[in-house]
Amino acid sequence: MGRQYRSKLREERARQTRLEIVKAAMKLHGRGITEIEALADEAGVSPSTVRKHFPTKEDIFTACTEHFGQTLRIPSLEELAAIEDDEERIKRAVIEAVELNEATLPYVWLAVKLGDESPALRNSLGMSESFARGIANVILGHSHDGDDEMREKAIGFLAGLIGPLTYRALRVTSALSPDEIRDYLIPVVRNVYQRETHNPGTQRAEE
Repeated sequence: MGRQYRSKLREERARQTRLEIVKAAMKLHGRGITEIEALADEAGVSPSTVRKHFPTKEDIFTACTEHFGQTLRIPSLEELAAIEDDEERIKRAVIEAVELNEATLPYVWLAVKLGDESPALRNSLGMSESFARGIANVILGHSHDGDDEMREKAIGFLAGLIGPLTYRALRVTSALSPDEIRDYLIPVVRNVYQRETHNPGTQRAEE
């Protein structure tokens, strides 16, 4: 009985240590810091303890992306798509995109910098970009003039516009607040929607 209790106690302590390391790593990753020594200091453990639980940096990145994914609120594309009023759907979609990009902002640039060497970070950024395409699809709704190529271009443009990399540039380089980004994006997105739904032949005529 005593041995079983001590075993469970050790497991709980190990679980808590892992969690503290992950939380510390997420905090530092948001500032672009990935060194093991800095992580150990932030978590209040030794570097050897960090390596015991996470032998490689990729193990840390994987644990962080999994933990972050469990705590992140992902907007429902189905619920957004069900909004029949076009103006309301556009506003809601932009708001959700801004909120999600703000939540993931600290990790986007780290994923860009280290994506080539970290599958976990690369996949995380890819998921954010895929979600932006999903939002773009929702914004355009069921509009379709029979030209799949033009619709794909519009989706690609919108996905880039509301995606995580553009958002980071607007927040960091342009020093815009989330509310300012939202207010700038809504009319631009509305114009793209109107171009695709009300004037589908405009671009082809101009070409």
